[in-house]
Amino acid sequence: MAGGQVQLTQESYDRLQKELAQLHARRAELRDEVALTRSYGDLRENVGYHAAREALSITESQVKAVEDKLAHATIVAAATSFHEVALGVPCTVRVEATGEVIHYTVVEAHEVKLVDDGISASSPIGEALLYARIGDECLAETPRGLLTMTVLSIG
Repeated sequence: MAGGQVQLTQESYDRLQKELAQLHARRAELRDEVALTRSYGDLRENVGYHAAREALSITESQVKAVEDKLAHATIVAAATSFHEVALGVPCTVRVEATGEVIHYTVVEAHEVKLVDDGISASSPIGEALLYARIGDECLAETPRGLLTMTVLSIG
């Protein structure tokens, strides 16, 4: 991440805080496991030791990534009125070419997997929808071509 500002809702910030606490607990467990397996003797043939070290390394990377996000987080207020599509606010759109109705929640890229129907604010569709109002026609340049959507509902 290297210091870039991250916009988070309070809910997302709290979720990351909880994840960080879980990672700290996991890291402590892994440190104990590394110490225990080290005591078994010859490290060249100690598979348990090497597995514990690798798991500890992965967990350390995850801790650093979450700490970096939290350190560079800007809390954005959750929308209280739904006049336009905003971060964390669900919306429903109709794809004009097919008539298909799709539900999206525009979020930051790192939150997409954490939210039902999440779509990144930096994706073409997310950029097109962000700040749109009900009835607005939004155009998104996607890899499959120009996509025209109409915002049906927000919130």
